Amino acid sequence: INDIEVTVVDLAGRQLTARQLVPLANALLKNGVVTSLNISDNFLGQASSKILAPIIAMNASLQTVKARSVGLSADGCEELAEALGKSLSLEELDVSHNEIGDEGLPLMAAGLAFNTSLRSLDVSACSITSSGAAAFAAALASASRPQPLQLSIGLNDLDATCLVSLAALFACKPPALCGLDLRCIAAVSAAFPLEQFCRPLASAAPPVQLGLAATSITSAEIPIAPSTAGRYTFAAVASLDLSQNSLDLSSALASLIVPSLPCLRVLSLNQTFLRDAGVQQLCRALLCAPRLERLALDDNLFAADGA
Repeated sequence: INDIEVTVVDLAGRQLTARQLVPLANALLKNGVVTSLNISDNFLGQASSKILAPIIAMNASLQTVKARSVGLSADGCEELAEALGKSLSLEELDVSHNEIGDEGLPLMAAGLAFNTSLRSLDVSACSITSSGAAAFAAALASASRPQPLQLSIGLNDLDATCLVSLAALFACKPPALCGLDLRCIAAVSAAFPLEQFCRPLASAAPPVQLGLAATSITSAEIPIAPSTAGRYTFAAVASLDLSQNSLDLSSALASLIVPSLPCLRVLSLNQTFLRDAGVQQLCRALLCAPRLERLALDDNLFAADGA
C-alpha cells in the first residue's frame, strides 16, 4: 500500500480477522497518503482497539475511520481515547454498533479534550444509557474544544433529562456541538421532550445539523414562536431531518419555515405522511427559503396533483 498512491482503503464486510489486518495496520503507521479507512463489519473483538489506536495516533494523513460493528468494547476505548488525543488529522470517526457502553463513552470524551481535529463522532447503537451519555456531555462541555462536534447517538437508551443535557451542548461557549443525530431514540424513550430539548437551540451558533428522524414527534410539538430572547428556536439550523414522524404539515409547515428557519439548506421529510394539501403549503413555504439546496420527500402519500 505504500508503493502506490491509494487514498481510500475500504475493507468493510470482508470477514477479515485481526491477524489478517495486522500487515495493513503496520503499513498505515507510516503512510502519508491514505485519508480514509473502513474496516466495518469485520469482527475483530478486543484486538480492534489495538489495530485502530496506533493508526489513529501515528498516521498524519488519515481523516476518516469507519469501524462499525467490529467488536470494540469499553476496555478498548481507553486506548482509542489516548490515540484521539494524539491525532492531528482525524476528522470523522464511526464506531457505531459496538459495545462501548456507559464506561467507554466518557473515556472517549476525555480523549477529545486533547483533540482539535475531530468533527464527527458516531456512537449510534453502542449500548449507551443516560448515565453514560450524561457523563460524556459533561466532559465535552468542560473540554472547551475549538472544533464543535457532529454527534450521532441514536438507537441508544436515553431518557428525557439526558436528551436535554445533550442539547445544552449547542449553547456552550465555545459550542461543544454543531450537530446532533438522535434517530430512532423514541424506540427506547417513553416520550421525546421536544420543548425542553429545543430551548438551547435558540442560542446556538449556525450552522446546526439536527436529526430527529423516527422520534415520534408531531408538527404540533415543534416550537415555531420566538424565544424570550427574540430568536426563533431553529434560526441556526441548516440541516433538519424530520423523517419517519407523523407530521400534519398542511397546517404548520409554512409557519415552521418562515421565518424560523432562515439558514435552512437541507430538509428531509421522508415518510411523514405528507398529502396533497401539505404539498401545497410546502410549495408556498419554499418560496421563502432561498437557501434551501436539498429537499427529500420519499415515501409519502401525495398523489399526482401533489407531485
